[in-house]
Amino acid sequence: MKTGELVFVGFGLGENGITLKGLEAVRDADEVYVETYTNYTPEHVLRRLERISGRAFRNVSREDLENLGGKLILDKATESTIVLLTPGDPFTATTHIALRLEAEKRGIKTRVVGSSSVVTSAAGACGLQIYKFGESATICFPDGGMVSTKPYEATFYNLTRRLHTLLLLDYRIYENKAMTINEGLKLLREVEDIKQMGVFTEDRLVVGLARLGYDNSKVKGGRLDELIYEDFGEPPHCIIVPGMLHFLEAEALIKLANVRRSLVENIPRFRGFIEVDTLDKYILGVKNVFREMKTLGETREMSIEKLNLALEWARNYYDDSIAFKHKGDLVSSLIAIAYCEGILEGLRLLKLVDFKWEGEH
Repeated sequence: MKTGELVFVGFGLGENGITLKGLEAVRDADEVYVETYTNYTPEHVLRRLERISGRAFRNVSREDLENLGGKLILDKATESTIVLLTPGDPFTATTHIALRLEAEKRGIKTRVVGSSSVVTSAAGACGLQIYKFGESATICFPDGGMVSTKPYEATFYNLTRRLHTLLLLDYRIYENKAMTINEGLKLLREVEDIKQMGVFTEDRLVVGLARLGYDNSKVKGGRLDELIYEDFGEPPHCIIVPGMLHFLEAEALIKLANVRRSLVENIPRFRGFIEVDTLDKYILGVKNVFREMKTLGETREMSIEKLNLALEWARNYYDDSIAFKHKGDLVSSLIAIAYCEGILEGLRLLKLVDFKWEGEH
C-alpha cells in the first residue's frame, strides 16, 4: 500500500516567488491543489506557475479547508503525495496549521517548503527592523456596516510599546475584491473619529506597500492625510505604522519609502501614549510607599475603621493598575495608579499616615 504525504508549498510573493525546492515538490506530486483566499493573487501568477511546473492546479476554497476540515485533501493524502500551494509562506495562515495537525493525527506524513512572506518582506522593503514589530492585524471590509476596531487597538498597544505595526488588508475572494491602502486608511480614520485616542490623526506617519515581490512594487510613506489619496495601483497592498525609530530605520524610510526627513524626526505621539518605563516607575513608587508607610492612627476627622477602608481602596487601585498593565491597557493602568496616589497623599495631608514619595527628603 502506497504511503501518502501532504506537502505545504508556499509560492511566495510576486510572479517568481516559489523556490526551486517548492517547484520540485509541485512537479513530483500526484495532485496539486492551490488556495488563494488568504491573499489576493492575480490569475496570471497562477497560470505562470502552471506553465513552469507543467502541472494543472485544482482550486480549494475556504469552505473546503475550514468548514469541511480539508477532508478532500486529507482523504487523497492517505495514499498519494498531495501538494497544497499557498500564497506567501504556508503557515502565516492558521487554517493551514490546523490542516497540518489534522493530517498528523491521521498518520499522514507532512512536509513544508517555505517561501517569502509579507510579514517579513514588508519590513525589509522599507528598512524597518523585524524584531521591532508588535502584533499584526487585518483591516476588514465593514460587516453589516460595522467597522472592526481590532486594527486600531493593535496599533494603539504597539505604539505604547514603541513598536511598529503591520496591517494586512482584507480580500473577498467571491467578489474578487482586494482592499486598497486608501480604503484601509479611510476605515482607520472612521475608527479614530469614534475612539479619539489620536492614533490615526492626519499627521500620523504611515507607509503604504503595494505588490511586494513584483517588478512594479511601490513603497511610499508619509502623513496619513497625504497617503489616503496616493495612487498605489493594483493590489495586493498592506500598511505599516512605524513606532519609535532607530536612526538607521529613519534613514531607511527617507531613502526607501521617500518619507520627508521632518516626518521621521517628529513622529506624533497620541493622547493615549504612555511610556511603559514611566508607568513602571509610578507603580514601583507606590509599592515602596505601601512597604514603608506608617499608620499614625485615627483622628477626630477619621476613625480607624474609615482609615483602613481608605487604605483598602488605595490597595485595590494599586492591584487594578497592575492588572490593567498586564492586559496591555496602559491608559487604565495609569489612571488607577493615579487614584491610588491621590488617596495616599490625601491621608498623608490629614496626618493619618506617614511616608515619603520617591525623591523626597
